[in-house]
Amino acid sequence: MLTNLLRSFENLSPLNEVEVEIDIIENHTEQNLKDLIENIAPSLPYKINYNWEPRLGIPIARNHALRAAENSNATHIIFIDDDERVAPQWLRELWSAYLKFDQTSIIQGAVISAPETETNKDLHPFFQRKIRNTGDYMETGSTNNVIIPIESLTRHSLTFDETNPFAGGEDYILTRKAHRLNIPIRYCAEAIVYEDIPDERLNLRWLSKRNFSSGITDGEQQRELNFRISYVTKRLWKLLLNLFKAAILRIRSKHHDSIKKWLKACVNTGQLFGYFHFTLSSYKTTDGN
Repeated sequence: MLTNLLRSFENLSPLNEVEVEIDIIENHTEQNLKDLIENIAPSLPYKINYNWEPRLGIPIARNHALRAAENSNATHIIFIDDDERVAPQWLRELWSAYLKFDQTSIIQGAVISAPETETNKDLHPFFQRKIRNTGDYMETGSTNNVIIPIESLTRHSLTFDETNPFAGGEDYILTRKAHRLNIPIRYCAEAIVYEDIPDERLNLRWLSKRNFSSGITDGEQQRELNFRISYVTKRLWKLLLNLFKAAILRIRSKHHDSIKKWLKACVNTGQLFGYFHFTLSSYKTTDGN
C-alpha cells in the first residue's frame, strides 16, 4: 500500500510556490521500509525523509510526524494515511482551499473509498465517507487527508493523545479540541485521496467494529465536556429504536436499510460504552499489505 501511495505522488500537479517535503513515519519495532523508500525516492518530485518510531501506536507515530515537521521549520503539515492514493490535483486543491479561507483554518479533504475486490459488494456503500460541500464548517476532522497550520497547534500545545495508543479516534479528539479553541475546520471536496479497502475489511463485522469505535470516541468526548444523564438516556433510547428498526427491516427484506440501522445501533452502543470509560484496541493489527 505504501508503494501505491508513493507512486501516486509521481503524477501530482506541481506546487511551485512553496517548498514541500514528504516525511514517512515507520511505526514498527524494526526498520523494514527504509530500502523500499530509498528505491522509490529518486522518481518522486519532492524530497523524502524516512523516520522510524519504534514505540507502537498511531498517535505516537503522528506526534513523531509533528516533531519532524517542527524540526524542519515547516509552517504547515499535511497528514495522509499509507493505505491511500492521491489524485493528481490533490495537493494543489488542498493548498488553494487553505489560501482561500481563513489562514488559521484546518482544511479537511475528501476521501473516496476504493474496495480492492468485489467481496460483499452490497456493503461497499457503507465504507464511503461523507462528502460535504467545499467551504462547509466542521466540528471535528481526521488525519486521513488534512492540512494543519503548525502554529495553530503549538500555540495551544495540541498533540495527539497517546493514553490509549491502539484505540483510534485521537485525530477526532485533537480536531474537536481545536474547534473548541475557535480554530476553524473547513472542508474541500476537490482535494481527493482514494482509500484502498483490503478484502479482509469487506464484511459487516469490521464495519460494526469501526462504528462502535467511532461511538466510543464520541462518548468519551461528551463525558469530558460534562456529565449529563440525558446523554445516556437519549443514546440508550436510540440504540433500542435502531435495533428494533433493523430487525423489522430485515424481516421485510430491506437489507440495505436494515444494515444502516444496525450500524447506527453500533455507534449508539459505542457512545454508551465510551461515556463510561470503556476502551477498545482497534489498531493492534494491520489489514492489507
